[in-house]
Amino acid sequence: MRTLSQLSPDERSEALFEICERFIGGRSADMIAEAIQKRDISLSREQVYPLLREAFRLGYLQFHAPTHRLLAQRFHDRYGVPAENIHVLNVKGDAALERVAEAAADLALSLIKQLRAGQKDNAEPVHVGFGAGYTTMIAARRLGYRLRTESDVPKLTLHALSSGFLVKDPLLAPVAFFSFFNEACVDVQYVGLFAEAVVPWAGYERVKTIPGVRESFQAAKDVELVITSMASADDETGLLNMFMTYDPKGLKRLQKAGWMGDVQFRPFSRKGAIMVDSGIRAVTVFELADFVKMAQTPNRHVVLVCGPASRSKVSKAPALRCLLEETDLRVWTHLVTDVVTAQKVLERS
Repeated sequence: MRTLSQLSPDERSEALFEICERFIGGRSADMIAEAIQKRDISLSREQVYPLLREAFRLGYLQFHAPTHRLLAQRFHDRYGVPAENIHVLNVKGDAALERVAEAAADLALSLIKQLRAGQKDNAEPVHVGFGAGYTTMIAARRLGYRLRTESDVPKLTLHALSSGFLVKDPLLAPVAFFSFFNEACVDVQYVGLFAEAVVPWAGYERVKTIPGVRESFQAAKDVELVITSMASADDETGLLNMFMTYDPKGLKRLQKAGWMGDVQFRPFSRKGAIMVDSGIRAVTVFELADFVKMAQTPNRHVVLVCGPASRSKVSKAPALRCLLEETDLRVWTHLVTDVVTAQKVLERS
């Protein structure tokens, strides 16, 4: 008998799929091992469970968390937003963030298909922009895995919407997400963004004209779908908070302006976007006003992911409430959140 290591990649993937199929069908590990052995492949019952984890990692097994439709309706009743565009995942606990981000990726995939529905031969690519951060990284990873097996998807052009600055965590930069799409079944092209980690506020307009940076800004007009997360100003582990450690005086200016949270490093208060000179700023393709305009444009989508904070216990609910109450901050077309955050948003103070 051949061992698993002796199988070709195609043979291994076929065996993994059969193991998944039999497991979901209720077969025991002993029965699965026996069936695979009939194909002249050596497999013990103890090997079944690690192979199931491998299959899950590769996207052969996918979980779709249930939604809480009543809470979505309450968002509609309270804030006048379309209930069908509010996706409240009925998940709690340590896995909630990952489930919310994965649901955002699944939603993005359906929107990608809709954007080219009826197009002959999918000739024109759909332009998708990724924000930075751990949550968006999970969503990008899920979307990349889905595209390994999805064949009825148009071509894609992926855009990085901000540059990175975390030297010890470079995988949170959008350009790093592109590697998740190496094995996609569809044609994928890329528009990166390469700029200084820290940019002086006063010289920002000049930075946007530098060769190697300006091309990314010029291509921004093509972006049709954005996937991004948000953070609370109270969360010291949020990326903007971490970024502003380079300029404590600028941080105080943001706080004085009533900083509540940020979307893609662009801060906002209860009244709207904060545009005070904070000393330094991140290089971002879009401002909050650009997201608002995109959300109001037909066939343009902004998927905002607001799950639990990835590194702290700070709730994003107060910051998210600003993006619901203030029309000038309606930076999204689709909101994906978890049940705990949704309930806190709806709580009356």
